Amino acid sequence: MPLDGLDKLVRLTPLMEPGAKSPILFPVAERKLHWLTKEGDAQPFSSHKALVGKGHWCSKPHVLSVVNNTYKLITNRELLVEVEKSLIDNIHPNKLEGVTIKDKHAYHGRTCYREYVFPKLECDIGAKSPIAFRIVVANSYGGGAIKVLAGAIEFYCTNGLVTGVFETDYARHTSGVRIDRFGTYIGKTLDRFVTDAEAWKRWVKTPVEFPKAMELFKSLALSPTLHEKLVNQYAVEVEDRGPNLWSVYSALTYYSSHNQDGFAVKERDGSPSSAATMFKRETEVAKWVRSAAFKQLEKV
Repeated sequence: MPLDGLDKLVRLTPLMEPGAKSPILFPVAERKLHWLTKEGDAQPFSSHKALVGKGHWCSKPHVLSVVNNTYKLITNRELLVEVEKSLIDNIHPNKLEGVTIKDKHAYHGRTCYREYVFPKLECDIGAKSPIAFRIVVANSYGGGAIKVLAGAIEFYCTNGLVTGVFETDYARHTSGVRIDRFGTYIGKTLDRFVTDAEAWKRWVKTPVEFPKAMELFKSLALSPTLHEKLVNQYAVEVEDRGPNLWSVYSALTYYSSHNQDGFAVKERDGSPSSAATMFKRETEVAKWVRSAAFKQLEKV
């Protein structure tokens, strides 16, 4: 598809529209580091460099991170343009209509996230409402690797349904990083969406005994508090959806999708971190669903 197709998709974001400001498309640059001697002379610091950015929330540039000189800077704009090219290459133009995009950042821009939801790429598994394809892209200025989380979202409860996280050595900020590799992965996630939809249909019809659900939550939760909250959420899901594996999954994905009620994130040190915490929860749930304990519930 020609670049005008990319422009069509990009213009749907509030970030790249003319005159609009983005919470994550702020300028970032590398700067040399120096240290002061006792005499007050500035000496170059050769092994590390600073990443400096200026978001619209701050009045002047600030240091995002200090990184090793081998770190390869990849801006959010560079990454997202590559991702959106891959989306256009792998998704029919008709299915791109109505795509919604949300951007978030944490730690004053050190980590940034973009979520794509494709309402035209949906499936009906017999749950409360249709389920649409969804991708979350994460980039970090010094705090970790580039990541792409693929899955779906249920419109009824806005639960993000996570199926996997892509993170390889090629996605780390090193001199050999190749962000064009995400194109292959995004194509695979579309195939995975179809496969997962078939599994979700089975989960809606897979009964789960209450004691077994409790055992699962106990094995997954790292604290008694989280265990109690998952159990309470499961009780809500069962009342609405019935005692099945889909209710178990919905309780887990509610935890990873909702920053409110019993699952609200506490901000610390005056640095917004909720976006990072919620993404971490999604990666947690992706691992939980792949665990032996969860897979055991599929066997009836």
